[in-house]
Amino acid sequence: MSESVEFVTSYEGEEFKAFKRFQVFRRHRVLVRMFIFVLIAAGLYMGIRRADWLTGVLLIGIGLFTPMALGWVTNWMAKRQSKRLRKQGGITCTYRVERDWLFNETDFEGVKTTSATGWGNVVYVYETEESFYLYIKKKEPVILPKQALVAGTSFDARLLLWDVTRHKYKKLN
Repeated sequence: MSESVEFVTSYEGEEFKAFKRFQVFRRHRVLVRMFIFVLIAAGLYMGIRRADWLTGVLLIGIGLFTPMALGWVTNWMAKRQSKRLRKQGGITCTYRVERDWLFNETDFEGVKTTSATGWGNVVYVYETEESFYLYIKKKEPVILPKQALVAGTSFDARLLLWDVTRHKYKKLN
């Protein structure tokens, strides 16, 4: 197993859209499903028990339309943010994953910033087919696309991340 792996990414394109969809539909799936269920159940109740078919059909329609609307809005927001970043000259992030630290170097409009985060600050790590998603303090996501690996392999990254985050690591299908 490698002692470190390195990713270079730009937070735009398909990996960014995939992350936004993950954020809405996978990470918050319980809230989304509960909202849809409540709307459909309320629609059925209104239609059957109250004989108010118009309200019932409207609630069921909103419940079924919600996932499509969320998907559309999510893709639109990701495209808009990617376009804005390209206009501003782009952003390049280099992440180096080591046994003790996660190092980040960001280059945005010619200004470079460097930071290091200990693994104790990482609260969740998810692996999908295309990427690794790390959450620092629940609100700060780090997207590590597997195709952005420049040092090491996807397998090395998986082993290293699992080794340093064990109970926080979750592989998704």
